[in-house]
Amino acid sequence: RDMCIKICVENKEKVNKVFTEVGAKEFAFIRQSGFYFGFLFGCIQVAIFIFYNQNWILPVFGFAVGWCTNIMALKVIFKPIKPVEVCGKFRLQGLFL
Repeated sequence: RDMCIKICVENKEKVNKVFTEVGAKEFAFIRQSGFYFGFLFGCIQVAIFIFYNQNWILPVFGFAVGWCTNIMALKVIFKPIKPVEVCGKFRLQGLFL
């Protein structure tokens, strides 16, 4: 284990290359989901801002939207770890697995 860690620390460029090549589909999903989830949550934010016009709403919702979209994208990529059948027809599993 220590040898693997030492090699990875010494070859950071190769470790980055491995992650970007292996996770290319997942990184694309994170970019796309950020757009769609951000748009959806942004629409909710605008509706709240129209009815409750306070200056602190925009930065607070901006933080919340970013946090929620990241959490949702990461959960879709990594969970569930083992395949789960839904209605006997569909199988769900994290995208990265």
